Amino acid sequence: MGNTGSVSSDKLGTPETSAHQGTPRNLREVRDNAELDCSNLNLDTLSGVDFIRYHWVEILNLSDNQLLSIKELPKFGKKLRDIDLSRNPLEELSDGLFGLLALQQIKSSQCRLQGAINPQLGNLIGLVHIDLSNNQLTTIPVSISKLTLLSHLNISFNKLREIPRELGHCTNMKRLLLNHNDLKIIPKEIGKLIDLQLLNISDNFIESLPMEIYNLKNLTKLYMDFNGLIEIHHDIQKMTSLKELNVRGNQLTYLPSTIGKLNSLNILDVEENKFSEKYNTDDLSSFLEWLKEQDTSTKPLSPSLKKPKVQRVRTEIGMTSHEELALEAKKNKEAASKEFRMVAKQRNLLRFKGMERIVVRRMEASINSLNHGDSFLLDHQAVQSVYCWKGDLIYSLYYIYKY
Repeated sequence: MGNTGSVSSDKLGTPETSAHQGTPRNLREVRDNAELDCSNLNLDTLSGVDFIRYHWVEILNLSDNQLLSIKELPKFGKKLRDIDLSRNPLEELSDGLFGLLALQQIKSSQCRLQGAINPQLGNLIGLVHIDLSNNQLTTIPVSISKLTLLSHLNISFNKLREIPRELGHCTNMKRLLLNHNDLKIIPKEIGKLIDLQLLNISDNFIESLPMEIYNLKNLTKLYMDFNGLIEIHHDIQKMTSLKELNVRGNQLTYLPSTIGKLNSLNILDVEENKFSEKYNTDDLSSFLEWLKEQDTSTKPLSPSLKKPKVQRVRTEIGMTSHEELALEAKKNKEAASKEFRMVAKQRNLLRFKGMERIVVRRMEASINSLNHGDSFLLDHQAVQSVYCWKGDLIYSLYYIYKY
């Protein structure tokens, strides 16, 4: 891949501009890939860019700048198919963005987006990948039903209160990340996403699941930890492709014996629930064999969990749930908003949710910098780094590279 026209600047403020063109000189061009890299240039406006010069651009990286507006984007032309706006102080995605009909990928994570997503999102029918994580978004537009090619949607770490049932029209969806929101209900239409492989609805306020969710036979990774779930239905046996299941930190009183029929399952996290007995999942294959032999068909729910009588309250962070659940979820939300997010460790294995491979390097660290022992710590500000605290190795911190 060739790199032409790359010019660097030592200035910390607005990038240098060409005297004869008025264009920032340190925009990095990769013409072989039709890419223009404008990241980390401290740009606060695009008004100085000679857009005619960049009519060939298909991939545009504007991440890690100080942009407050992207209204000039359409001037780049109609070839743009991939744009990264992450880590800019943007409060909204302007209308001009939704006129770029060739777009296939939008990344705008860790900005200041708030409120409802612009309904014109539905104009971009070629979108395949959307990442709007780590913002303050509250509503997904019903026009998302038009995005039938969408395969990856990450809208985690926002303030969503509901998911539109129209999401069920996105039947090409493979990865759906809705974790760390304010969701109470998952619509039954999720069962129409038959190609879904990863579903993350952890750290919400979900107390029950629609029966249709068990129709997701291609699902390999299902994360539902830290919600208010009181029951997993025996139809979970229909999820025959499931490899990872996390239901940690819920209100479960028993596990259905049909989980034992999930022959592909290799990670199961059931800690921090309301079980009357201690499930031993250290040897998962043996546990699944034992569970398969149990009769849970008539297992009653705990009376205190059948019909919760705790008055619903609004917590300080604006979420509504039963008092006990709200306090627990609030604690998790506060941890997530800090530099690290906690993900439970299983035994001594170095595992992280959704990872395929890791390489580990030991580092020294002060125990005073950590709050929880035996935990994985994901630095969600840095895509490539995961930190693992191993409780049996005090004062040791492991730096993990994700693949």
